[in-house]
Amino acid sequence: MTTVDEKTVTLSWQELFRALWPTPPTHHSYLKLIDGGGRWEWYFHRSGQWRQLGPFKAGEEPSPERLLVMNSHRGVAFDPSLRLHNAAGSPPIPMTAVWAGLWLAVQKVKGEPAARLQPGAREAARARLLGVSVPPSVLLDEGVRVLGLWLLDKAVPVETGRWLLAQLARRLDCDRTLGGDLERAELLIPGTHLEIFPPRDVIAEAVAEPLGRVKLEALVSWLDAPSAV
Repeated sequence: MTTVDEKTVTLSWQELFRALWPTPPTHHSYLKLIDGGGRWEWYFHRSGQWRQLGPFKAGEEPSPERLLVMNSHRGVAFDPSLRLHNAAGSPPIPMTAVWAGLWLAVQKVKGEPAARLQPGAREAARARLLGVSVPPSVLLDEGVRVLGLWLLDKAVPVETGRWLLAQLARRLDCDRTLGGDLERAELLIPGTHLEIFPPRDVIAEAVAEPLGRVKLEALVSWLDAPSAV
């Protein structure tokens, strides 16, 4: 973790992954990383590290760092749900986090190479996510989208996770592609570059230190209540 100021603690992608999956995944759990061109590769967890699946000798599997270096000029994404096996359409394992994302308004300014965020857009999204009854554990600032990640205090079945995602999307009126359709859910890895102006890296921010996990019962109670927030 890197302390930026008294209130902001940023997480590396390794720290974010450890927060999402706090216990070592089982040998049949697979992580999908997506490069800047939309192609994806499977990784499995062994000896405390993510190693690429393939015909590699033990200890020589390419690490995710290789994918980040190869795509240093654009973002690298990950599927926030680990999978049961390395096959297209593989079902996720029990979920340890849920998420919701808000797209930010951008504007094209003449003479600038990429879109620029509209003034106050990021601050408004952050305030909206942090102002709910049960705030997220982590904010993932992707530049043109800000996500809240609710780290759960207990793993939930996939169908329960889908319900939580759908309810979060409804409550926050946010990016619907992230809710329910786990096959399409992609989050950018912290530290990768974004094509906005001025250029910046994806940042994962712990809402509180030490990083906390949300009580499932409290989250369900809030989402199941009739009030808006």
